[in-house]
Amino acid sequence: MGDELADLPAIMGKDFGYGYDDSLGDPNIKPRIPPAPKEIEEKRTAETAFFIFPAQQQFIDKLIIQLVAINDSSDLSNPFSGFSTSVEQNRSFSCTTNPRTTTQMTVKGLMPGTKYVARLVITNPSGTAAGKPADMFMTLPRAPPAPTVVPKLVDGDCQLEVSFPEHGQHLTRLVVQCIEDSEPDSSFDDHEKVIEAVVMNPETSTSRAVERMRPGTRYKVRLFAKNSAGQVSGVVSSSSLTYPRAHQLIENISERTSTTIGFVFDNHDQELTRLSILFIPNKSKDPNKDFVDAICHDIPDPQSARRCKVCNLKPDVTYSFRLRAENHSGFQDGPISQIKTI
Repeated sequence: MGDELADLPAIMGKDFGYGYDDSLGDPNIKPRIPPAPKEIEEKRTAETAFFIFPAQQQFIDKLIIQLVAINDSSDLSNPFSGFSTSVEQNRSFSCTTNPRTTTQMTVKGLMPGTKYVARLVITNPSGTAAGKPADMFMTLPRAPPAPTVVPKLVDGDCQLEVSFPEHGQHLTRLVVQCIEDSEPDSSFDDHEKVIEAVVMNPETSTSRAVERMRPGTRYKVRLFAKNSAGQVSGVVSSSSLTYPRAHQLIENISERTSTTIGFVFDNHDQELTRLSILFIPNKSKDPNKDFVDAICHDIPDPQSARRCKVCNLKPDVTYSFRLRAENHSGFQDGPISQIKTI
């Protein structure tokens, strides 16, 4: 009988008589409290965090990283009080490798632009030990979606009204960036070519007008978002065409007769679908009112035209003239010129 008992360790294996490996610790002793994990900032994204920590070197069969979302009402002296994964932003991740030897974990599915505190929780047959909270960190903001862009004309100023959802995410800076559509996307990094408009109240604002845009020009638009964790550029919108601007008419004196007046004007250098000259005999002291009934003549080749002529006028009559420039976004009338025929 004695010989048989002596042979049992060889038959049953190295753990015979203990139910565990001595080198892994004692399962009958509750695990020691683990140290706080360290979050590696360089590997942080909007939805991912990477943690390192020492190997536990004790008998454990489960290792978890818990993350609690921090808000204005959180108790930072005891952030995990009442911790529950039923709270939408809180997270709990189990180690999928050997919990006794692992020294790092990547956690995914975090909420962008959210403050978190992490801790380790380890378990063995004798109980569970929750570790010390780590330093608070914040995830990067989510890349903003492409904004909605609507051309506007405000007191003659060609603008783009840019709309977007409320961002939140503890943003410290939100900027609308515009660049001419003829430029490649990489040119957004060229500050000399980019038009920027800073959004006030970056967490809650939902729109921003970009003023003094080049008339009759197509622009691509994106948002640039930043919080204390980092910065991210958003999705680029499809191109939007600004309103056109009509130039000042300058009389060509050599062409004035009793029935004809000629004009020259600068090349518009814009995307135009129509360029026309409007004219009307003066009837009142306010020529803008007179233009309600103005006669309109189209000018050929609106993209490149530099001159026009109006014929069949009445002698010795003062007329008001102006250009009208049109494209797919709308039209704008130019300054009024008043000239009297001979």
